[in-house]
Amino acid sequence: MKAYFYFILIFIALSSCSKNNTPTPEPPKPVDPVIVVTTHTVTSFTPASAEIGQEVTINGTNFGSDASKVSIVFSNGISITPKSVTPNQIVFVVPANGISGLLSVVIGQATIKTATSFTWTDPKAYVVKSIGIGRVMVSVDDDYKLFVAELYGSGNRVILKRGVGNKMAFTGASINSILPDKFYPDGYLPYLEKPIDNGNQSIDTSGVYSTVIKLKGFDKAKTGYNQLNLVLHTSVYPLESYQAGFFTNYTYMKLNRKGNKNTFFGSRFVSDLFTGDINVSTVEIAPPKSANPYITRDETISYASATWSDNRNATSRVEMNSLFWLGSFGTSFEMNVGSPLKMEWVNANSGTVLKMDDWTYHLKFPNIKKGGTDEIVEPVDTVSKVFLRVTGFNAEICGYNQLRLFVTDDGYTDGIVQASYTVKPTVTPTLASIKALYNLNILYFNRGRPNFPHY
Repeated sequence: MKAYFYFILIFIALSSCSKNNTPTPEPPKPVDPVIVVTTHTVTSFTPASAEIGQEVTINGTNFGSDASKVSIVFSNGISITPKSVTPNQIVFVVPANGISGLLSVVIGQATIKTATSFTWTDPKAYVVKSIGIGRVMVSVDDDYKLFVAELYGSGNRVILKRGVGNKMAFTGASINSILPDKFYPDGYLPYLEKPIDNGNQSIDTSGVYSTVIKLKGFDKAKTGYNQLNLVLHTSVYPLESYQAGFFTNYTYMKLNRKGNKNTFFGSRFVSDLFTGDINVSTVEIAPPKSANPYITRDETISYASATWSDNRNATSRVEMNSLFWLGSFGTSFEMNVGSPLKMEWVNANSGTVLKMDDWTYHLKFPNIKKGGTDEIVEPVDTVSKVFLRVTGFNAEICGYNQLRLFVTDDGYTDGIVQASYTVKPTVTPTLASIKALYNLNILYFNRGRPNFPHY
């Protein structure tokens, strides 16, 4: 019995030793942490040009929200802390020691450059902007002073009016030619043989090879420039293949000759017209061609005629002209100026129909432009004055995508809109039916160019 007791004790002791000698299991291996890489992007910034002290906003993604962790670095190495940061926007204030060029956004170890350059400007700097024009139309009063002028080309358009507020100066060689005629000494001013493109062109403003009209006195805070240079370039017009000759790039809408000969209206006279005080009433600058801009050209028409063909049961031809523009349209293809054109009336809800004979009727609108040969289409005219809108042009060929033809009393013809019929109408034409002769959805260009009936 005693032996059995000792056996039990020995067994318990051995069991205890056996448990104490059990190896401790290895701890689990640590799992590598997941590393999240944040991708920062810069998509744009606005404005593209800013002066000292102005704010610029950079758009993008994953900027965070701590401005102290973000830096804006200019191309000259100047680094600034932004004013504010959100995940999608950074706002910074343009410093006095900045420079134009690409901007770098530094967030931690990441550096992201802008795709386009930022333009740094000094508020005290004098900013000159140059644009191209293709044609100059001038009205001169009885004292040989500039009354009104329109200078335009490929979407650029500037209207000058007698008055103050701006200064103008003329730079350029002599007029190449003065055309002898009975009424107006129109002619050529020196011009660059280059198409107008505000986004991609080198503009010579020296006046050695072209005419430059310099306009000063602009509020740079509103326009972005103090001075606007108008540089004469090649005019763009769709010329019919059978048309011979040329068109002047400088013409007078109104001029009292007072017995003076053409030699009186030479380069010195033109230079004096564009020197001194003036009021720049309108400035329209077209975007670069790369932006595919919608370019509008405004012309006045003092006479319009639509011919209804009974054989075709449709309008066969539309003729429009004034002293300064001539255009014709038809339903058969003649000139490749773009897609089939579309014509529609605007502000033409009232008018009187006058019977001239059994085949001819005239439509008179009360809200046409009036004032004689020095009438210029103003931006406000689009609100209330009657005009025909024609769309579908190729701007590379015509210089515009849209043509607006304003019915005008120019002192020679009083804004007649005519309807001609090949047979006597069985129903008296109405305002709506005459307008419908012009509202053609498939229309082609036969011609469209400056008109000089006095030659």
